[in-house]
Amino acid sequence: MIEDVGFLIREIALEHVMPHFQVLAQDDIREKTPGEWVTSVDTKVERLLAKSLPSYAEGLIIGEEQVSHSGEGSLYSLTEESVWLIDPLDGTANFIRGEGPFALMVAYVRKGSVAASWIYLPKTDCLVMAEYGSGLWKNGQRIVLAKTDKPLPFDQITAAAHMGHFPLAEKEYIEERLSHLKENQPCYCAGYDYIAIAEGRKHFSLYNRTLPWDHVPGTFMVLEAGGYVARLDNQRYNPWQKREGLMAAQSEELWQEMQHFVVPPVRTAV
Repeated sequence: MIEDVGFLIREIALEHVMPHFQVLAQDDIREKTPGEWVTSVDTKVERLLAKSLPSYAEGLIIGEEQVSHSGEGSLYSLTEESVWLIDPLDGTANFIRGEGPFALMVAYVRKGSVAASWIYLPKTDCLVMAEYGSGLWKNGQRIVLAKTDKPLPFDQITAAAHMGHFPLAEKEYIEERLSHLKENQPCYCAGYDYIAIAEGRKHFSLYNRTLPWDHVPGTFMVLEAGGYVARLDNQRYNPWQKREGLMAAQSEELWQEMQHFVVPPVRTAV
């Protein structure tokens, strides 16, 4: 299944995403909620994936655009279901601007546990796939995070902290702490940032809003590469819990260090 679904995602991207890149018409774009954009490409890709994915494994279809129309409703009660999660175009705002990165993201959750995930970056023809217990693979090459015994100096740490959905006081606290690191480089495409962590190019990511289709595919990849993912109070990330706050890092040690230094104390209490 893992290879076949990867081929499907890549084929859909090449046929239905890239022909519209940098040539979107204005009537192909609409604002679904303030500051949140969707294009005709998002809806078409989700429809095509939703039609094909159940042929590989049984499961409910949960797509970003479907939920934006129908509401979150019972989204957070799917703890024992098998589910296909679809983010048809992660980084839609980048795509609309005619820039990168943007990604197609899919995850298969079997009876409450993530079994596999796929992220495809069309601009660079980069297909990344993970299967539970089988590791992380990028264009056929295994990705494993290098381990180090020494903590990194702060001036060598690159963050991908997305500040848009944090309350103002927390945002100001985090931004001041981030100023002591080498840099904060969120690219507004979660799929890209999670791959960057898994490859060792970025050290940690930080989010407040944690919708399942945005984070299940990439956090699973970080874990399969040997990284660490948890809620801000270091509780296990369960996508079916309606909670805010999520951090991923190259290692548990780095995660704990960044939790202590970057995350507001009010968010770390269990």
